[in-house]
Amino acid sequence: MAYFNVVKRQQRIIQLIRRYQPDLQELIDLLAREGIENCSRRTIQRDLEDIRIRFGLNIVFNKQHRIYNLVEDQKQGIDAIYDFIDRATVSESISKRLFDGKKAINQQYIITDSPLFDQSNSGIHHFDPLLFACIEKQVVGLTYRPKYQRDNLKSYTVYPLALKEFRHRWYLLCQESDTLKFYTLALDRIEDAELTGKKLPKKGLINPEKIYESVYGITNPDLQEPVFISIRTTKSYSEYMKSIPWHSSQKIVAELENHTVFEFYLKPNFEFIQLILMQGSDVCVLEPSFLRKSIQDTIKSMAENYR
Repeated sequence: MAYFNVVKRQQRIIQLIRRYQPDLQELIDLLAREGIENCSRRTIQRDLEDIRIRFGLNIVFNKQHRIYNLVEDQKQGIDAIYDFIDRATVSESISKRLFDGKKAINQQYIITDSPLFDQSNSGIHHFDPLLFACIEKQVVGLTYRPKYQRDNLKSYTVYPLALKEFRHRWYLLCQESDTLKFYTLALDRIEDAELTGKKLPKKGLINPEKIYESVYGITNPDLQEPVFISIRTTKSYSEYMKSIPWHSSQKIVAELENHTVFEFYLKPNFEFIQLILMQGSDVCVLEPSFLRKSIQDTIKSMAENYR
């Protein structure tokens, strides 16, 4: 654990110097704001020397302005270093947060539909600071790039609630500080995130674990009510569903020679409909009727594309 703590601290030092060009005391204060405390001036100086030796990065002190900055021609070369450090720290972070004796407390802040944590996501370097913000209940200011809008950046001040994984992408579940509107923000579309040091309010916050207990995926959990959904599967595909259930509410209601009927209690959102369609003729919706008709209409529309 000590090694990963040092690596994590050095990662943040590189990122903070690149972003803020702080003086020594400002750097110590920025680290403390993110939960990396008890960093003396001597510790920071040793880290800077270690970064230079280990990674070949030269962080210089500008005597005129009394600030630290990264030598300009090295900036393009640090992306590979970020990737290495991010992969190490996210594994350590998840392990430490979940299995450090506070599992019951910390597990509520990490919601995953996958048995494995994928670390290839380009926004994974935000994981640890945002997890810290969730646990310590700190307000976060961030800049976000909406989907398919590369040049349209939006600024948010949010109350972080939890981090959720779906299909190997991580999302921050949060509420906007002024309106309390609920957002799911993909980590790989967060440009910048900064802990403000301010605490979350004690009232008015959503319990994300509760609203997602009857949701498959990430989309619109607050816009629909859960319903009982029955699907019929081929016998061969039913064996796959038994071994890897779609959702915790899944149960078998009928098992015949050629097919099996499964039931779920879910909100029929976009991701669940897509999951059904992905299975082709192996899966058929029986109930409710509105979902069955929606699937039928989609299949008809798809068939028109191939005429």
